[in-house]
Amino acid sequence: MQNAAQMRERVEIQDLYDESFVRGAEEAKRLAERVARQVYLRHLVHDRRPYPALLGEEPEASTGRSAYHFKKRLLDYLIDKGDLVARDDGVLEMSAELAQTPIADEDTTKLSCEGFVLLAHLPDVVEAVLSGVDGFVAIGQRHGMGAALDHWVSAMVEIPVRVPGIVMTARALTQRLERGPCVVLEGGAGVGAVLRHALALPRFREAIPNIEQYHFTEISPILLSMGRNWLRTHAPPELMRRMRFEIHDLDRTPQQNLPYTQNESVDVIILEFVLYDLMNLHDVLVTFRKMLKPGGILIFTMAYRQRPSVFFPAEILQSTLHSYYRAKLDPPRRIHYGYLTLEEWQLSLRDAGFVDYHVYPEPERHPELPLGGIVAFK
Repeated sequence: MQNAAQMRERVEIQDLYDESFVRGAEEAKRLAERVARQVYLRHLVHDRRPYPALLGEEPEASTGRSAYHFKKRLLDYLIDKGDLVARDDGVLEMSAELAQTPIADEDTTKLSCEGFVLLAHLPDVVEAVLSGVDGFVAIGQRHGMGAALDHWVSAMVEIPVRVPGIVMTARALTQRLERGPCVVLEGGAGVGAVLRHALALPRFREAIPNIEQYHFTEISPILLSMGRNWLRTHAPPELMRRMRFEIHDLDRTPQQNLPYTQNESVDVIILEFVLYDLMNLHDVLVTFRKMLKPGGILIFTMAYRQRPSVFFPAEILQSTLHSYYRAKLDPPRRIHYGYLTLEEWQLSLRDAGFVDYHVYPEPERHPELPLGGIVAFK
């Protein structure tokens, strides 16, 4: 019988930050910087209103917040980097380096990772985004929804900066399965990024018999179908016999009467880059804790908000999406739309009853490694 300390052992992730990761992270950061500069030069450079007056009024409706906050976060990023400097009258002036930046950047078409394509397309659709169109919809309208979905799948599974968090999740799940049978709920499972990476782990494959049921849930029928079809093709039959594919709106979890929403009904809850999008984070976290059996674990991935010059590259694409601004702010637990700071996560977990958790990577590394995740224990 394992003791509590063994059940709460940390997941080893240091091997994930190798030279390949560093190269991918630097590529992503450089691409985001080039895209941010192109967006400014193509769409905002001629707006000479003082900052922040040039932002206008913040819309009340969540569908209108993306245009406002994308512009604000972009400008805050360029100001914090020193690319833009406010004069005494508030008008923003470009640095010499930004002024010499070419408006058309051919380097964005030469990508080593397919997942970066959506980001590379962003300067072409920002006019629509600034008029209130959802960023993904705008890319789909310009380049075709089928192609946009293909690039989205690649972005969710392959972008190097996301991989450590996904693999951490797969390893944490595996460690729990190795301790004995369990019921798993994955919310916002999308195209199955967690299971795609988990199936590459021999230890996970060996532990599949300990999955009593795996509830693979997603609010989007299209993404649910894509995830199910991939697993039907690539997953072993012993895993598919344990899978349950279901449409599920995570925001409605506290009100729903389902097998996996009952008190102490699941052992593992997985949320891979989705928990920060919930409208009422506190209510859902409280419900998740009730749903977990004693000794159960909540695993979720996200990015830890930092100062704009460090962090905006981690959210530049998401910040164009309407869903990124659905949340109800709940100070001091939640003061930001989209990704939260570590302090906000700590307050949110504490107030939901989660007092024991591991943070990945270590907090002191967040300025250089802002993408990660948390494993919380009941």
